[in-house]
This record gives sequence, C-alpha cells and structure tokens, in this order.
Amino acid sequence: MRIKKRKHNHYLLSDANVWVRNFCEPGRPYDDINKLYSNTESKMLFNNELQNLKIKRGAFEPDRVHCSDMVIVSDGYNFKKLQFELAKLPNKVKIIAVNGALAKWRMIRENGVVERVISYYVVNNPYIECAQFLPTEYAYYPNCIASIRTNPKFVQKYKGSVLFYQPSPIKHFSGAMPKLRPYLDDCRNPIGAAISLAFLFGVRRLLLFCCDSSFEDRRAAAVKLDNDLWSYPQQIASQQIVDGFLYWLKEKGIKIGYYGNGIKYSHAEYIELDKLAEFFTEENNG
Repeated sequence: MRIKKRKHNHYLLSDANVWVRNFCEPGRPYDDINKLYSNTESKMLFNNELQNLKIKRGAFEPDRVHCSDMVIVSDGYNFKKLQFELAKLPNKVKIIAVNGALAKWRMIRENGVVERVISYYVVNNPYIECAQFLPTEYAYYPNCIASIRTNPKFVQKYKGSVLFYQPSPIKHFSGAMPKLRPYLDDCRNPIGAAISLAFLFGVRRLLLFCCDSSFEDRRAAAVKLDNDLWSYPQQIASQQIVDGFLYWLKEKGIKIGYYGNGIKYSHAEYIELDKLAEFFTEENNG
C-alpha cells in the first residue's frame, strides 16, 4: 500500500495505478492528480459540459440530505434476480443506483407503484452509450445526480430531476465551468462518485450490492476470478479503484460491506445474501 502527501492532501495508490484522494477530510483542496483523459477525450468532455450548461439544470446541494444507512447498487452478475433482496432491507436504508441498475430495475408493479425506491441515480458516463442507462420497461425516473461531463443526450432524455456535480479539478483539464459546486471525487468511476456522495450524506453503514461486471462464459482477454466467473481487466481495475475509495471510508470508522461476484474487496466485509438486512441493525453494528 502506497500513500503520499501532496498539497495538504493524502492519496492512496490503488492496484489499478490510480491515485485516490482522501475525500473524507473536509476543508482540503479538491485536487485529482491523475491524468485520466486523452487530448481527444478532453475536447469531448469540454463539449459535454458546454451542452449540459445550456440545459440549465441546477447544482446538487448535499448539505440538505442526511442518511446514515445506504446501499450503492450496480447491475452486476445476476442482478435482475438478486435485486429483489433489496426489498427486505429496513426502510431507513437509502439506495443509490449506478450504471445499468436503473434500466434493469424491476421492483415496480403494473400500476406504477414502486416496491423499493431508488433515492438517487448517479451517472458520469461521457459517451453516447450512456443512453443505454435510461429506463425502458418502466418510466421510472428517480432524482438523478450527474457529472457535468455526462453525455448530454442522456441528460436531455432524462424525464426526472437532474442536478449536476463537478468532478474534482485536474491540472490538465480545466473544464468549461470550473466554479460549479459541489465537487466530487470520482476518478471517472460512477461507484466512486456514489461513495463520495454517500460520505457527504453522513453515511455510517454502507453496503455495495452487485457492484461487479462478472459473467459465466469465457471470452477473449477475460480473466478468471476465484469464484470461477470471468471479468475483463478494465472491469477489475474499476473495482480496484472503488477499493481505494473504501479505504478512506474505513479509515474514518465507517462500516462497509459488500455483496457481489467480482474481485474481493480489501477494505470491505463480504456479507452473505441472507445477512444483508442484519448488516443495518444496531445489534450487528454496535
């Protein structure tokens, strides 16, 4: 484990070779020291920001929200079936969804009643493929918190409330709107953004659910996992970045668990499927 200090910040070098800033220390300057964008991507992101600013959505104000029990939900292995386990969680537990979890959300009855509510959908994908994350089978649009760099077609088509955040500043890309607040550390990772958001909400118990990208069949360039499933190297790297975010939460004394079928997290406790509700009980967490 390598940690370095720079400009009043501490950074952990994740196994994906990406520096994750300690985002749990208030008052520190937001500063992403990674070079995560090519010159071509920087131009695209700048244009995304310009187009999103024209849509005139507001900026998210995290100080207005407080929640100590949260789940970050992605659409990992077997998610369409496993998601119904979330209905068993205590009502106090709030859900942040990312990636394809919203498009695959099935806890909605034919009359439109939502059996389990998504409190926020977090998105930061700058590419046109982001449109695949829009709801299809059900017209369910929870409050969306989007990076200002999110693909503008997604923002335009989203029929619910969309509020923007700005990723932490980086030296080689100033962006079109450098003073937009709030900043969030995300390292181009939507789960990372959701973790940063959960911390601003005052989370004390955080569970990651299906935050993997695993599959059963062997594919070209895929890597076999310990559970005999497969994943691509870039998807493994994404989880390694998430593990870096979890490290700083753990250092802050926050209880962290996960259920999924990807790599094993070093800084979170694996929770069996039938123990998810217990994770959020006072008895289980002291």
